[in-house]
Amino acid sequence: EFIKGLRNLKCVICKSKNGRLRIPVQCTAGTDHVLDCFPDSLRADEKDRKSGNQGCLHAIHVGCARWKAREKYARYKGKAARLCYYYPGQKANFEEDWDGKTKIITKDPKSNIFCRTHCHEIINSQLMTS
Repeated sequence: EFIKGLRNLKCVICKSKNGRLRIPVQCTAGTDHVLDCFPDSLRADEKDRKSGNQGCLHAIHVGCARWKAREKYARYKGKAARLCYYYPGQKANFEEDWDGKTKIITKDPKSNIFCRTHCHEIINSQLMTS
């Protein structure tokens, strides 16, 4: 049922909502799944969680974001902007807690995709810090 609902989303790049193999993915901004390296303004805050805010509602095919967007959708300040990011995860680390017990710390793989507006926010924050 959930997948069927996603098939009705329309990609903001190719304007298509074609279905079987090309399912658009929602922009990650405004969720708890944003990678740590991005600005805090892209993450959901406590107010968003309480109100049930679902984050940015723009949908994008991953293929369109990776290859087609470079043509014109993701151009910013004369350059092609990156919309897809992937963190492959990390092997489990073993760490001793303060009470002497050993716990396992893992970092799961994450992928992020951003619409044009949130991609520009990432670029601007990187320019400010460099």
